[in-house]
Amino acid sequence: MSKMPWFRYYSETSHDKKIDLISEESDLHFLIVHGVWSILLCLANDSPIRGSLYITKNKPFRDSFLAEDLHLSIEDTKKIIECFIEYDMLEIDENSAYKISNWDTRQFQSDNSNERVEKYRNKRKESGLSVAPSYDTKEVCNRYGNACVYCGSSINLVVDHAYPITLGGTDDPDNLVCACKGCNSGKSGRTPEQAGYKFINPIAEDNYKKYLSQNVTVTEAEEVTVTSVSASASLYDSAFVYNELSLKNKIEEFAKLPIPQSPLQANKHPLIALFMAGSDYMPPEKEYKNIIDTFSLIKGRYKDHNEIVDDIKKYSIAWTSRNNKNGEKYKISNLVWFYEWFLNDSIPNKKPYNRHSLDNMIIDNVEQP
Repeated sequence: MSKMPWFRYYSETSHDKKIDLISEESDLHFLIVHGVWSILLCLANDSPIRGSLYITKNKPFRDSFLAEDLHLSIEDTKKIIECFIEYDMLEIDENSAYKISNWDTRQFQSDNSNERVEKYRNKRKESGLSVAPSYDTKEVCNRYGNACVYCGSSINLVVDHAYPITLGGTDDPDNLVCACKGCNSGKSGRTPEQAGYKFINPIAEDNYKKYLSQNVTVTEAEEVTVTSVSASASLYDSAFVYNELSLKNKIEEFAKLPIPQSPLQANKHPLIALFMAGSDYMPPEKEYKNIIDTFSLIKGRYKDHNEIVDDIKKYSIAWTSRNNKNGEKYKISNLVWFYEWFLNDSIPNKKPYNRHSLDNMIIDNVEQP
């Protein structure tokens, strides 16, 4: 991949609550925290392994190098880096290099405008559509109140194919929505789910779902978006009920299955499905292995899989009903509640582990005889 001289910097950073919390915990002014985060993004963009902090392909940035670029002491650098890790803004890769969390999702590399237009026109031809659009932009925008269905803006409105032409979408009225140029450009040939967009217009959302159900052959990328987490109950149930092994042996066998590589695969993995049935939460891909490893630590604690589901539900509710020091509820996405439950059979009273220490905690326990 050629080096890119720019990256996407999202305006939400200016009011991200995590920045304020990191400022409090590190005792650094919030402007310094903003500045440090901006510099880390710049370094990650210029890195030979884009998204991670490397000086060369084989040499990660160390704290001493970062301290120089950030114009901070090593102590302050370590302190703020630990905070970024704790709040899931940074991760640590297999080479102990710092990596910007969700870089690939937030900093996707889209086609340039000429390539996108050419691909769009070719796909229309392949689909038997006329090169020139068959719809009236004013009519489509009027249908949705002349406001972007994704952000509500009423400036620079265009027609967006909710399911993109480049993926096989058509000019069906249910697939046409009103969007501002900013959202349309940011969506960049992806489905709303792939782009992380949410409809704020319920009519547009209903039309989109109707279009998908009637016109789109669901692929792996889209199947996850139409498969509810609750559907995993039937998946884990069939795996655990119609199996003659003891619960302990079932879990041992399921733990040997390949680690899922996508949300769709995760939804079909009995142990991930078991987790989702209790928590009603689809975990991120980086957690799949730890969740599976954690289940393998049960060692006969339960006789029935429904007891596991009930406990997962109980502990997830207990965790998310607690307040942190800022009065906010702990999020279910911070899976410390799940790991602490299995390892210590308790809900932690201390603040959440950072990503690095959590990974080591799971590894250490799995490797025990």
